[in-house]
Order: sequence, then structure tokens, then C-alpha cells
Amino acid sequence: MTVAFVAGWLLAAGASIQAPGLVGRWDLTMTVGDTLRFPSWFEVTGREGPMSTTLAGRFQGRFGHATPIAEIIVAGTEFRFDWPVEGRPRDRPSRVEGSFQGADAISGVLIGSDGLRYAFTGVRAPRLERAGPVRFGPAIDLLADGMAGWRIRDPRERNGWRLENGVLANEPPSADLVSVATFRDFRLHAEVNVSRGGNSGIYLRGRHEVQVQDDFGNQPGSRRMGGVYGQITPTSLPARRPGEWQEFDITLVGRRLTVMLNGVTIIDGAEIPGITGGALDSDEGTPGPLMLQGDHTGIRYRNLRIEPVLDPEADQVAEVHAADRARFAAQVSRDTAALRNLLGDELVYIHSNALIESKAHFIETVATGRIRYDEVVPLESTYRIYGATAVGNGKVRVRVQLNGQAVAVDLLFTTVHVRRQGRWELIAWQSTRAQ
Repeated sequence: MTVAFVAGWLLAAGASIQAPGLVGRWDLTMTVGDTLRFPSWFEVTGREGPMSTTLAGRFQGRFGHATPIAEIIVAGTEFRFDWPVEGRPRDRPSRVEGSFQGADAISGVLIGSDGLRYAFTGVRAPRLERAGPVRFGPAIDLLADGMAGWRIRDPRERNGWRLENGVLANEPPSADLVSVATFRDFRLHAEVNVSRGGNSGIYLRGRHEVQVQDDFGNQPGSRRMGGVYGQITPTSLPARRPGEWQEFDITLVGRRLTVMLNGVTIIDGAEIPGITGGALDSDEGTPGPLMLQGDHTGIRYRNLRIEPVLDPEADQVAEVHAADRARFAAQVSRDTAALRNLLGDELVYIHSNALIESKAHFIETVATGRIRYDEVVPLESTYRIYGATAVGNGKVRVRVQLNGQAVAVDLLFTTVHVRRQGRWELIAWQSTRAQ
């Protein structure tokens, strides 16, 4: 990838009084005039304190890779630093002047070495931590719908991509290719064929480029095959000769990335610090598409398959739905053994006629047929998960035999479930007749 955005930042002298909170990572949006808008990113490292000036970092421009910031000065709510042009120390660096807009937002201006003024806004980058193990859903063939599942990044540019016999090939000059579908966390399988001197990239969520290029016989690097461009260096580089098919298996969960190249794990659960050059946006907390770089050289891809991580909260909501349906079925069939597992010992069950029953009383009511449930049909329901507790609201249609009389009624309900030993137990039910 070539560096098309050349900038550095001129350091201005100032006070050393620190405004706490600059250390960390920041997702930026740059604008020039009314037409140009692009993402950027920087991180700040070091110690923060009233008398500390030991701050440094790295900055990511529009293209290229993140490069060092030698020193950052914060004075009150303002900060400034410069970012030298990599490999060209005699070039005039660019200047940034920024200020805090609260604890987690910043704004300012970058005065580029080209004389242009780039206004920016920024927010603190999300941590993207994921709790517990994840489960992957069924594999999706990203080429099953042909080119209908993809779009050109810039419709004003030439589309050099074509799909023939299961092979997605690019003939430059061409724009990048972006998937219509977006993804949060996933496991991706991709096979690539790189010609001699070839250069492409797979952008995860449209923001983090895994480099794809001809690197047979080279040492690993963050800007070589399998590296996250300028961010993560692989431990090895088992690249094959140009013209041979090669296999990627890439797992991204939160910021944690694992990359296998040709069956060898070359990145193992490493953290992606931030976006790479050429990203679609800097909104790291949201799902994003896959993007295949097509603006460098020809490249071929095949067998693009993705397994999205199943949403943990959606899974738990589905489990609560299933528990309620199982309970309704147990009430109709008088399955007291199932009810003992589905109901919590502290159950408070409030009927629509204001009768209040405990777990033991409710099971006895069902077992003896004092209230005989002929049908319980869920009509609508919504559940929210709060850790190991689920709170639900909805409507059911109930047909019961009560004192020898058939009654059919729609009930509005509120429920509380708790998760214990791998299952959801009902601990509170309250219903009222729907109007």
C-alpha cells in the first residue's frame, strides 16, 4: 500500500499542566471543505499527571500506516503535537491544535504540510471487550448471490471486478469492492491468488486491513502478507509462491484477532489497536462490511465464507422464549416434573383475578385440574436481559376450564426469570385481562 496522505504535526511550546484523559485511543473524522471526509485515528501513550509531559503516541492518516508521534503536550483542555513525514525528516511537518469537548470527545484542526486545513472531531475508541466464549453461526457463502452481494466503494470509479466459475477476479484500474452485508464478530475463510508483485487487502469491518501481497520468501512484517497493516506483525510468514492459491482463516472477536495463513497460525488472539489506512470509517463500535482492495493490482479470490458470531443477548432471549413456551406446554399437559424445573422456588404467581400462588400451590393447581389449561398461545412477547435476569412483557391467549366452565381470555403479562445451572427459571408472573 502506498502512502498518499503526507502530513506531520508541528509541536508548539506550552505549559505542562495536564488535562487528564488524553491517554488512550481516539477515532477521528477529518473534513476538508464541504466535499472531502475521511476517517483517521491516533493513540496516546505515557503517564498523565499535573506535572507530566511524558506523552507520545502514533497517528494514522487517510492512507498508509500509523507512524510515531514523538511528543504530545497538553495545556489545560488543549493539546498539540506534530507528526513527522515518515522517511522525510526535512519536510515541513503538519500542525494539529485540539481541545477536549468533555471526557470522551475532542475536536480541532490539522494544518497539513500541503497547507490544507483538516478539521477533525474525535471520540474515545470503544474497548470492544467480549464476555465469555462465543458461538459461530452457519457459514455464509459471500459469492452465492454473485455480484449482487457486493458494491463498488466509489461508484464514480471503474469496476474491474468479475465473478466467473466461482473465482472473483480484479483487473485494474478498479475501485475497492465492498460487501453489502455487514458483520460484527466472525470467522472468515478466504482463498487468494496473488500474481508476482501483486498487492491487495482484506478489510475486516471495512476498517482493519489484513495485507494480501506477493511475499514469498520474505520475513514477516506488519505491512507484509497476513499482517494488519502497520498495526500487527505476524510471528511467521508461510506465504506461497506467486500464482499459487493460498488460504486465510481469520477470526475477529471484539479487537482480538487470530489469523491462519496456509494452515499456520501467524497471529494468535492479538489486539487490533485501531483502524488502518484506507478504512471506510472510524466508527469502530458498529458492525461493518468486508472490503477487498482493488485499487492496486490484479488479484483473485475464491471460497469466501463467513461465520458470524451469534449475538449472546439474542441467544439468551431465545432461551427465555423457549422456557416460556415449554412452561405453557407443561401447564396444558399437566407435566409437573417439567414445571418443577421451569419454576423458581421463590415464585410469586399472580393470576389475572389477583389470586397469588407460590410454586408449590401453582403446581398443585395444575396437577389437580383446579384450573385446567386447555391452551396457552403466546401472541407477542419482549424480553430484556440484565446479566442473569430476564424481564419480559407480552400477551397470551388462554383457554381454561375453571369451576367446570370454559373461559377464553387474552392476558397481558409481566415476567421475571433468573438463570441458574444453565436454565431459565420463572420467579415472577403477573397478568391482567387485555382490553
